[in-house]
Amino acid sequence: MEYQLLKTLYRKDKLYHLPDNIAAVTVMVVFYKNLHDHYRFGRRRFHAIMELFGKAQYIKWEILKKKLDSLDHDAGMNERLFKDFMNKVQKVATTDTTYREILGSKPISGNDERVNYRNSAEIAYKMFLIVLHENYGFTPGKIKNVQRYVKNDFICINEGRCKLTEFFEMLEEECGQEIRALEDWKAKYGSVHGPDGMPR
Repeated sequence: MEYQLLKTLYRKDKLYHLPDNIAAVTVMVVFYKNLHDHYRFGRRRFHAIMELFGKAQYIKWEILKKKLDSLDHDAGMNERLFKDFMNKVQKVATTDTTYREILGSKPISGNDERVNYRNSAEIAYKMFLIVLHENYGFTPGKIKNVQRYVKNDFICINEGRCKLTEFFEMLEEECGQEIRALEDWKAKYGSVHGPDGMPR
């Protein structure tokens, strides 16, 4: 598994919406939304998290992988909730239509792209837990709660009760986050919600 998340997270070229980046952004916005709602994280701390992610890309992969693989022991990551997340984040790639509507085609096709998407989602998820534990003092109990909150939001997305575009817009309006997918969505459709107030 190559560690590409941090190199692609905010890229500005035409390759921005690659499967690995779609996975990273999807995980990022769901984590950010819950850190904002439940722990009052805002723009400053989100910026600090991205800086920590940026520094992590210079860590040797063998060292970083050891950290990722020991999360259940070191930070108290719940393995069952992690497996639930992996099942649900893979479904989001097909149940949520955001990226298909932005691109005008399937965002992920073929086994290689599915593997890249899955690997990137796993790394992003575990990196968030590492940062929360090591840099913000989240205890195993808090880590488990975050995992539950994230799981519940992915259930909502998969059931069609909300869309990624709504997460994008909330983070832009309340936390000042700039998300390329939201820019591309608005350039194509004008707004996240239709005249009836429902997401497009």
